[in-house]
Amino acid sequence: MKASSIRAQGVRAACLGLVALVVLGASAAGAAGDPDFGAVPWEALDCAPGGDPVGDESPSQVDIVGDAAHPATYYAYDAKYLYFRYRLDANPAIKGGYSEGIWSALMQVPAGNARQYQYEIAVNGKSDDLELWANTSARDLAFTPNFNDPAETLLFGQGVNAANGSTVNSTPLVRSVPADSAFGGSADYFLDFAMPISVLVANGAVAGAGDLPMSLFAPATSSTVNNFNKDHLECGFLGDAAFLPSGNLSVTATLEPDNAAPNVTTSAGYSITVHNDGPAPVKGLVIDGSALPDWMGNVSAVVSSGATVDSLNPLKVEVPFVAAGSTVTVHLTFDAQPTCKDDDFTWSITASAANAAPVTYGATLAIDRNVHETCDGVDNDCDGKVDGDATCDDGNACTVDSCHGTGGYPRGDRRLPALHHRVGLRQRQCVHDRDL
Repeated sequence: MKASSIRAQGVRAACLGLVALVVLGASAAGAAGDPDFGAVPWEALDCAPGGDPVGDESPSQVDIVGDAAHPATYYAYDAKYLYFRYRLDANPAIKGGYSEGIWSALMQVPAGNARQYQYEIAVNGKSDDLELWANTSARDLAFTPNFNDPAETLLFGQGVNAANGSTVNSTPLVRSVPADSAFGGSADYFLDFAMPISVLVANGAVAGAGDLPMSLFAPATSSTVNNFNKDHLECGFLGDAAFLPSGNLSVTATLEPDNAAPNVTTSAGYSITVHNDGPAPVKGLVIDGSALPDWMGNVSAVVSSGATVDSLNPLKVEVPFVAAGSTVTVHLTFDAQPTCKDDDFTWSITASAANAAPVTYGATLAIDRNVHETCDGVDNDCDGKVDGDATCDDGNACTVDSCHGTGGYPRGDRRLPALHHRVGLRQRQCVHDRDL
């Protein structure tokens, strides 16, 4: 059965079994107490430099808006609730409920694949419920331009205005209030919603509030529960998408030496440092390198603790979690043996993550054709002559040496007479090849 059909049946079941779901909501949310939207420390859940353009989606109730001074989305948590706040271009509340849109927070949990969402927390304007869904058959997050990866299993549902003896919480889990902005010339509104942490724990999403700092979220809106076809934040981390809050990556690398002579083997090293500049931890870090030319080989790698080398050529290193302020290092060693026909090679390194924009660094290994010819049986300076004007020394100071043959080897060419000079009490023999 298709995932969309399963989810649609789940929604119908929610409507038919509303009483049962309200009871479920009461048991899960009852121990949580009341959400306190006014007191929690809201943190921006936004891209840098922040915001989302007005008018890029319709209707305006599902159009997320904001700029650097007015973050588009926020989140917060306390001991009892996980909170979200979306800045919308129009009031989503109508007639005691909400307009027929879907406002979702796609949740990536500590135990899950960092580039996929495992749970969806949604305000469903069609049923006027706050819902928790499980995404049991997940895909990597990517909006191209929409993201069609519906969650399959409804785990929790409670009416947006349910706040009575059956639910214990005496204030609603969802509200709409005026915002401090007016993008497009009309008043904006905040849609606030709170998911009881007890519900997340009961359904295996997290072990407790302590897991929330290591969780990520992707805000999105849609017109149906089957795909995410309206607004999202275009941070560009994952296929024009974003898990948030975000970290910031920086990359430095050192190639030593940075040149290699033709037709001989040069052993070299490439040290790569990836730093998470924060403010948030980075998840699902991948360090990719460009494929190596045929004249580079014998590659080996030493990496930081916690990193896994998936491939050496092309390079691929994965790190599941990098705390803010922490560093990952990769040290590569290799042999370079270019020919005169080969070109310089720029070794590009790209670091990317589920919640950090990709950064690229490149270092070039140059082929040095300006070297002096040596007596080694190869053409070092690429002038077409093997050993050319190379000189050599057989270690015997009393011979004149030359480099002969394509094999190129030092040879004592002509022995000089040993001359003895008496200088005072000292005696000096021939000490240089041409010392007569």
